[in-house]
Amino acid sequence: MNHLSLSDLTHPKNPTPCYSLCRQRIVRIDGILLCDLGVLKGIIFAITEFLVIQYICRWELIGAAQIRGEVKAKADNLIDKYDILSSTNKAIVKVRVRWLLGIGQRQFTYGGIKYEPEMKSDPQQPLSHEGIVRLLEKQWFKTGHSEGLRYFKKFNTIPNPLIALAMTSMEASLTQWEDGGLVKSQFSETKWRHMYHSHLVYINTLGDNSPKWMANYKSRFLKRVCSHAGIDADGVVQAPDITSIDFASLEALVEDQED
Repeated sequence: MNHLSLSDLTHPKNPTPCYSLCRQRIVRIDGILLCDLGVLKGIIFAITEFLVIQYICRWELIGAAQIRGEVKAKADNLIDKYDILSSTNKAIVKVRVRWLLGIGQRQFTYGGIKYEPEMKSDPQQPLSHEGIVRLLEKQWFKTGHSEGLRYFKKFNTIPNPLIALAMTSMEASLTQWEDGGLVKSQFSETKWRHMYHSHLVYINTLGDNSPKWMANYKSRFLKRVCSHAGIDADGVVQAPDITSIDFASLEALVEDQED
């Protein structure tokens, strides 16, 4: 028999029990003996959903080496979206990359990037560069069962930490080219944690100051990924808003009728 506590099951660094408990027919959780496999599976499903939400909402660079590696690898494969290698001249590549990574500018996140006749981006297209959007899609929204869409079904939004992580990963990939040639580097927590939080503050500020734009940005992104995944965006099931319903009063109405 397994003896577990709910804190064991929901600990962000120890999710393994959620995926192994179904093999056990008898489990004791917080002193409660569970012999019914159906009940057990229901509890495990709820805990797993909790972990998905916690993983997305409270993602940190610490202790997430596997996730960092996955996202960074995808970002490396999307460098071509920036067209920095359209020139074989290392000096030109260096100038382009350093402009994209200009401190505090975040040029690499904007749509409408051009290098000729002058380097510029479209300030009315924040968070909209194809590299960023494609990275988000590939990592978290590839299919209808991906974590990003599961989160959207629960909360009707896309969490800002995902966008911040995509930005940080792409920045790390571009940094490998800042001297004009590729020098591979690790996407380490020590080096990139500060930049991740800086990007997150930027995204939150953007949403606070332009809430309608941010809502529209996320809505357009959802329609795009649903189209690519073969899912009807309008058919994505969302959690119902029942906060205004007084359930006690509804129950009392039935009791009054019975009397």
